[in-house]
Amino acid sequence: MKKTAFLIFTSFLFVFVFAFSSQAQTDAPPEVVKFLTRQAKAVDAEEYPEARKIVFADMNGDRKNDLVVLYTLEGFGGGNSYGQSIAVFLRKGNRYVLSVDKTVGGKLSRNVELKRISGRTIYLDTMRWSKDDGGCCPSIKGKTRFVFSNGRLREV
Repeated sequence: MKKTAFLIFTSFLFVFVFAFSSQAQTDAPPEVVKFLTRQAKAVDAEEYPEARKIVFADMNGDRKNDLVVLYTLEGFGGGNSYGQSIAVFLRKGNRYVLSVDKTVGGKLSRNVELKRISGRTIYLDTMRWSKDDGGCCPSIKGKTRFVFSNGRLREV
């Protein structure tokens, strides 16, 4: 009986945590969604909202929570390629204004995962393709970081 109750509880907890984390990572203010929609349309692709990761952090030192979004565009022109970009939106009053948008990864280049932001530095885990990897499966683990300064993102 205790084992069954434990399994039910852990199953419920997993579903709750998964649903909450997915919601927290993909919800975006309307101006951000509008930007992502425009970006996708401009290159005949679709944004993949389930892969979107949003982090709020003070990126310009004004003590306001700005917004950093790692997003993925896929299916360029009906194909199966994808690209990953980071956009930084600065808080201006009660809205977010795009400061910079930079491509940071994509198919056969590298996959990136936003891990954390500290100060004005965005830390990413990466997976790159070796010459022997298939198109689906990068195998070389790495790390990189981007520093936000003067409205630009610079990889260091």
